[in-house]
Amino acid sequence: MKQSLSLKTRIILQFMVVMVPTVLVLSYQTASDYERSNQLSKAFQLMDLSGLAKSHYKTFLNGVSDAVDSGKLGASSAKALEESMSALSEISKIESTSSIDSTLKSLAAISDVLHKDDSMNAIGPLRDHIRGADTEISKLKDAYSETNSLVIKQAAHSVNIQIFIVLAALLFIALITFMFIRSVGKLTKPLKVAVDVAEAIAAGNLCQPIETSNSNDETGKLLRSFGAMQSSLRTTISQIRSQATDLSN
Repeated sequence: MKQSLSLKTRIILQFMVVMVPTVLVLSYQTASDYERSNQLSKAFQLMDLSGLAKSHYKTFLNGVSDAVDSGKLGASSAKALEESMSALSEISKIESTSSIDSTLKSLAAISDVLHKDDSMNAIGPLRDHIRGADTEISKLKDAYSETNSLVIKQAAHSVNIQIFIVLAALLFIALITFMFIRSVGKLTKPLKVAVDVAEAIAAGNLCQPIETSNSNDETGKLLRSFGAMQSSLRTTISQIRSQATDLSN
Protein backbone atom coordinates (compact mmCIF):
# COMPACT_ATOMS: atom_id res chain seq x y z
CA MET A 1 0.00 0.00 0.00
CA LYS A 2 1.26 3.43 -0.88
CA GLN A 3 2.37 5.32 2.21
CA SER A 4 1.30 8.97 2.42
CA LEU A 5 3.31 11.69 4.08
CA SER A 6 1.96 13.04 7.34
CA LEU A 7 0.16 16.38 7.38
CA LYS A 8 3.00 17.95 9.35
CA THR A 9 5.62 16.68 6.88
CA ARG A 10 3.66 17.92 3.88
CA ILE A 11 3.26 21.40 5.36
CA ILE A 12 6.97 21.57 6.24
CA LEU A 13 8.01 20.46 2.75
CA GLN A 14 5.71 22.97 1.07
CA PHE A 15 7.01 25.71 3.36
CA MET A 16 10.59 24.74 2.44
CA VAL A 17 9.74 24.93 -1.27
CA VAL A 18 8.79 28.58 -0.71
CA MET A 19 11.62 29.51 1.66
CA VAL A 20 14.59 27.84 -0.09
CA PRO A 21 14.34 29.95 -3.30
CA THR A 22 13.87 33.08 -1.17
CA VAL A 23 17.00 32.34 0.86
CA LEU A 24 18.99 31.56 -2.29
CA VAL A 25 17.94 34.84 -3.94
CA LEU A 26 18.81 36.88 -0.84
CA SER A 27 22.16 35.07 -0.51
CA TYR A 28 23.00 35.69 -4.17
CA GLN A 29 22.06 39.36 -3.88
CA THR A 30 24.14 39.81 -0.71
CA ALA A 31 27.18 38.06 -2.24
CA SER A 32 26.89 40.09 -5.47
CA ASP A 33 26.60 43.38 -3.58
CA TYR A 34 29.60 42.49 -1.41
CA GLU A 35 31.80 41.54 -4.38
CA ARG A 36 30.76 44.59 -6.38
CA SER A 37 31.41 46.86 -3.39
CA ASN A 38 34.91 45.43 -2.92
CA GLN A 39 35.76 45.86 -6.61
CA LEU A 40 34.55 49.46 -6.68
CA SER A 41 36.29 50.30 -3.40
CA LYS A 42 39.60 48.87 -4.63
CA ALA A 43 39.33 50.64 -8.01
CA PHE A 44 38.54 54.02 -6.42
CA GLN A 45 41.31 53.63 -3.85
CA LEU A 46 43.94 52.79 -6.47
CA MET A 47 42.81 55.64 -8.69
CA ASP A 48 42.95 58.12 -5.79
CA LEU A 49 46.40 56.94 -4.68
CA SER A 50 47.82 57.08 -8.21
CA GLY A 51 46.39 60.59 -8.62
CA LEU A 52 47.96 61.56 -5.30
CA ALA A 53 51.33 60.14 -6.35
CA LYS A 54 51.15 62.06 -9.63
CA SER A 55 50.14 65.31 -7.89
CA HIS A 56 53.00 65.15 -5.37
CA TYR A 57 55.51 64.19 -8.03
CA LYS A 58 54.41 67.17 -10.11
CA THR A 59 55.14 69.40 -7.11
CA PHE A 60 58.56 67.77 -6.91
CA LEU A 61 59.18 68.41 -10.63
CA ASN A 62 58.26 72.08 -10.17
CA GLY A 63 60.79 72.21 -7.35
CA VAL A 64 63.42 70.71 -9.65
CA SER A 65 62.69 73.43 -12.22
CA ASP A 66 62.94 76.13 -9.55
CA ALA A 67 66.26 74.66 -8.41
CA VAL A 68 67.76 75.87 -11.71
CA ASP A 69 67.43 79.44 -10.43
CA SER A 70 67.86 78.88 -6.69
CA GLY A 71 70.73 76.39 -7.01
CA LYS A 72 69.17 73.79 -4.69
CA LEU A 73 66.00 71.79 -4.15
CA GLY A 74 63.54 73.29 -1.68
CA ALA A 75 62.40 71.41 1.43
CA SER A 76 58.75 71.34 0.25
CA SER A 77 59.82 69.71 -3.03
CA ALA A 78 61.82 67.05 -1.20
CA LYS A 79 58.79 66.39 1.01
CA ALA A 80 56.58 66.10 -2.09
CA LEU A 81 58.92 63.39 -3.42
CA GLU A 82 58.56 61.45 -0.16
CA GLU A 83 54.77 61.78 -0.25
CA SER A 84 54.72 60.54 -3.83
CA MET A 85 56.76 57.52 -2.76
CA SER A 86 54.39 56.97 0.17
CA ALA A 87 51.36 56.92 -2.15
CA LEU A 88 53.09 54.41 -4.45
CA SER A 89 53.96 52.23 -1.43
CA GLU A 90 50.26 52.15 -0.48
CA ILE A 91 49.40 51.08 -4.01
CA SER A 92 52.03 48.34 -3.81
CA LYS A 93 50.37 47.01 -0.63
CA ILE A 94 47.05 46.70 -2.44
CA GLU A 95 48.35 45.54 -5.81
CA SER A 96 52.04 44.88 -6.27
CA THR A 97 53.38 44.93 -9.84
CA SER A 98 56.88 44.96 -11.32
CA SER A 99 56.24 48.45 -12.73
CA ILE A 100 55.34 49.88 -9.34
CA ASP A 101 58.28 48.17 -7.65
CA SER A 102 60.66 49.48 -10.32
CA THR A 103 59.32 53.03 -9.99
CA LEU A 104 59.62 52.90 -6.20
CA LYS A 105 63.25 51.78 -6.47
CA SER A 106 63.96 54.61 -8.90
CA LEU A 107 62.38 57.20 -6.58
CA ALA A 108 64.22 55.76 -3.59
CA ALA A 109 67.51 56.11 -5.43
CA ILE A 110 66.70 59.74 -6.33
CA SER A 111 65.68 60.46 -2.74
CA ASP A 112 68.88 58.95 -1.33
CA VAL A 113 71.02 61.17 -3.55
CA LEU A 114 69.04 64.33 -2.73
CA HIS A 115 69.19 63.62 1.00
CA LYS A 116 72.96 63.78 0.78
CA ASP A 117 73.17 66.67 -1.65
CA ASP A 118 70.21 68.75 -2.85
CA SER A 119 72.23 71.09 -5.05
CA MET A 120 71.93 71.37 -8.84
CA ASN A 121 75.22 69.52 -9.12
CA ALA A 122 73.49 66.43 -7.68
CA ILE A 123 70.17 66.99 -9.49
CA GLY A 124 71.72 67.31 -12.96
CA PRO A 125 72.82 63.69 -13.38
CA LEU A 126 69.41 62.52 -12.13
CA ARG A 127 67.34 64.25 -14.82
CA ASP A 128 66.84 61.13 -16.96
CA HIS A 129 65.78 59.11 -13.90
CA ILE A 130 63.43 61.90 -12.78
CA ARG A 131 61.78 62.13 -16.21
CA GLY A 132 61.54 58.32 -16.46
CA ALA A 133 59.82 58.11 -13.08
CA ASP A 134 57.39 60.84 -14.16
CA THR A 135 56.51 58.83 -17.27
CA GLU A 136 55.88 55.67 -15.23
CA ILE A 137 53.73 57.48 -12.65
CA SER A 138 51.68 59.08 -15.43
CA LYS A 139 51.15 55.67 -17.07
CA LEU A 140 50.14 54.24 -13.71
CA LYS A 141 47.59 57.00 -13.13
CA ASP A 142 46.11 56.59 -16.60
CA ALA A 143 45.91 52.80 -16.21
CA TYR A 144 44.07 53.01 -12.89
CA SER A 145 41.70 55.66 -14.24
CA GLU A 146 40.87 53.37 -17.15
CA THR A 147 40.47 50.39 -14.81
CA ASN A 148 38.16 52.41 -12.59
CA SER A 149 35.94 53.31 -15.55
CA LEU A 150 35.86 49.65 -16.63
CA VAL A 151 34.92 48.48 -13.12
CA ILE A 152 32.08 51.02 -13.01
CA LYS A 153 30.75 49.76 -16.36
CA GLN A 154 31.02 46.15 -15.21
CA ALA A 155 29.24 47.00 -11.96
CA ALA A 156 26.39 48.65 -13.87
CA HIS A 157 26.11 45.59 -16.14
CA SER A 158 26.19 43.31 -13.10
CA VAL A 159 23.39 45.30 -11.47
CA ASN A 160 21.22 44.90 -14.58
CA ILE A 161 21.80 41.13 -14.61
CA GLN A 162 21.12 40.95 -10.89
CA ILE A 163 17.84 42.86 -11.27
CA PHE A 164 16.73 40.44 -13.99
CA ILE A 165 17.62 37.39 -11.88
CA VAL A 166 15.93 38.80 -8.78
CA LEU A 167 12.75 39.67 -10.71
CA ALA A 168 12.66 36.18 -12.26
CA ALA A 169 13.21 34.62 -8.84
CA LEU A 170 10.50 36.79 -7.27
CA LEU A 171 8.08 35.71 -10.01
CA PHE A 172 8.96 32.07 -9.33
CA ILE A 173 8.55 32.59 -5.57
CA ALA A 174 5.17 34.28 -6.12
CA LEU A 175 4.05 31.28 -8.21
CA ILE A 176 5.26 28.80 -5.60
CA THR A 177 3.59 30.83 -2.84
CA PHE A 178 0.28 30.78 -4.75
CA MET A 179 0.58 27.00 -5.16
CA PHE A 180 1.45 26.69 -1.46
CA ILE A 181 -1.66 28.68 -0.44
CA ARG A 182 -3.85 26.48 -2.67
CA SER A 183 -2.23 23.36 -1.28
CA VAL A 184 -2.83 24.50 2.29
CA GLY A 185 -6.48 25.01 1.37
CA LYS A 186 -6.64 21.42 0.15
CA LEU A 187 -5.02 20.24 3.36
CA THR A 188 -7.47 22.10 5.60
CA LYS A 189 -10.61 21.12 3.64
CA PRO A 190 -10.78 17.60 5.20
CA LEU A 191 -10.44 19.20 8.63
CA LYS A 192 -13.47 21.40 7.91
CA VAL A 193 -15.41 18.31 6.83
CA ALA A 194 -14.42 16.60 10.07
CA VAL A 195 -15.59 19.60 12.11
CA ASP A 196 -18.97 19.61 10.27
CA VAL A 197 -19.42 15.88 10.93
CA ALA A 198 -18.52 16.28 14.62
CA GLU A 199 -21.04 19.09 14.98
CA ALA A 200 -23.72 17.01 13.21
CA ILE A 201 -23.07 14.01 15.48
CA ALA A 202 -23.17 16.28 18.54
CA ALA A 203 -26.56 17.55 17.31
CA GLY A 204 -27.82 13.97 16.96
CA ASN A 205 -27.62 13.79 13.18
CA LEU A 206 -26.04 10.44 12.33
CA CYS A 207 -26.92 10.61 8.66
CA GLN A 208 -24.42 13.33 7.77
CA PRO A 209 -22.55 12.03 4.67
CA ILE A 210 -18.80 11.79 5.12
CA GLU A 211 -16.46 12.12 2.15
CA THR A 212 -13.80 9.67 3.28
CA SER A 213 -10.32 9.85 1.78
CA ASN A 214 -7.98 7.06 0.75
CA SER A 215 -5.09 9.06 2.13
CA ASN A 216 -3.17 7.58 5.05
CA ASP A 217 -2.28 10.94 6.58
CA GLU A 218 -3.89 12.33 9.73
CA THR A 219 -6.87 13.92 7.97
CA GLY A 220 -7.69 10.74 6.01
CA LYS A 221 -7.52 8.64 9.17
CA LEU A 222 -9.62 11.19 11.07
CA LEU A 223 -12.42 11.14 8.47
CA ARG A 224 -12.48 7.33 8.37
CA SER A 225 -12.59 7.25 12.17
CA PHE A 226 -15.55 9.64 12.15
CA GLY A 227 -17.24 7.43 9.56
CA ALA A 228 -16.69 4.33 11.68
CA MET A 229 -17.90 6.14 14.80
CA GLN A 230 -21.01 7.40 13.00
CA SER A 231 -21.78 3.87 11.72
CA SER A 232 -21.21 2.39 15.16
CA LEU A 233 -23.51 4.92 16.79
CA ARG A 234 -26.25 4.23 14.24
CA THR A 235 -25.92 0.49 14.90
CA THR A 236 -26.00 1.00 18.67
CA ILE A 237 -29.04 3.26 18.50
CA SER A 238 -30.77 0.83 16.15
CA GLN A 239 -30.14 -2.02 18.58
CA ILE A 240 -31.40 0.04 21.50
CA ARG A 241 -34.58 0.92 19.60
CA SER A 242 -35.08 -2.75 18.61
CA GLN A 243 -34.67 -3.89 22.19
CA ALA A 244 -37.01 -1.18 23.40
CA THR A 245 -39.65 -2.34 20.89
CA ASP A 246 -39.27 -5.95 22.02
CA LEU A 247 -39.68 -4.90 25.63
CA SER A 248 -42.80 -2.87 24.90
CA ASN A 249 -44.39 -5.86 23.18
